[in-house]
Amino acid sequence: MYNRHGELIESPFKRKCIDSEYYLIKTILYIHQNPQNHEIINDFRNYKFSSYQSLLGDNETFLKRNEVIELFSGKDNFVFCHENKSGLEDFE
Repeated sequence: MYNRHGELIESPFKRKCIDSEYYLIKTILYIHQNPQNHEIINDFRNYKFSSYQSLLGDNETFLKRNEVIELFSGKDNFVFCHENKSGLEDFE
């Protein structure tokens, strides 16, 4: 946005191309469950810096809520997939 470059802004981050819907779903699950997996919090659903609750809520947001929920075929499946931790081995 401000055309800034350098180690402070760029170096701690890595980029990976998300080239499939499957990989996008896995990435969303990983990001939401990560605080619990690393024992930052006991329940990822209560992590205040997560988009998980915003995606499930009805408040106005800049998130692409409908598109994300549609990836999971609805809110019920979104919640189910987050509670089922199998399949995240690719990221560990």
